[in-house]
Amino acid sequence: MLELDLPDPNPALAQVLVGPEIHAALEAIGTIAHALYVAEVAKRSGRLAGSALMQIEIGGVKQDRHVCHLTTGVGLAYGAAHQFGHWQDESHLIGATAAPGESHVFIPGGHELNRVLEQIGNL
Repeated sequence: MLELDLPDPNPALAQVLVGPEIHAALEAIGTIAHALYVAEVAKRSGRLAGSALMQIEIGGVKQDRHVCHLTTGVGLAYGAAHQFGHWQDESHLIGATAAPGESHVFIPGGHELNRVLEQIGNL
């Protein structure tokens, strides 16, 4: 059996994690994810699709690697509610799930980010 004595932290791995190859790979995947989200998200006004922002920065728990963020809904009061769902005080809305006699209904979220991650995972 081959035994290796690798230093911890490993300087070679540290260089790879902040290197141009990882940055380029994350940029390619992030660009695809951004395009998928913009294509997938509901577009009444177009503001939610227009709010999508992909950026790559140094991050991680130890701030030692490139990470990619896809942010949506920034500056929009309804961004999180659209993605994850919300309770609303109107039982007459289409798609609402109110029990008889209830005035609050749960409006399901769009979950577009989940679908984008599933699609990225299948590439």
